[in-house]
Amino acid sequence: MLKYIEDYEPSLEELQKLVGGYIEVHTLRNGDSLIMNEEGLMQNLPINQEATKLFMPNGGASQICGFPVHVKSWIDEVGETNLLK
Repeated sequence: MLKYIEDYEPSLEELQKLVGGYIEVHTLRNGDSLIMNEEGLMQNLPINQEATKLFMPNGGASQICGFPVHVKSWIDEVGETNLLK
């Protein structure tokens, strides 16, 4: 399972709740963000095949564990991109 957010900027608290802990952010080549549980491997969370398939071709070096969030990058009315740079 991979949650996809494309229509709003999630708060840090929301992201932590969704991934179940501290977040780790990876920027994908298209500018989107993949947010995952920083301690997912240490917590023995299950391997997420869907997220791993997205992560590996974007420079990822390991499998993704747990329940990450894919946040769509967008540009607002003043030309600023959304969160997590």
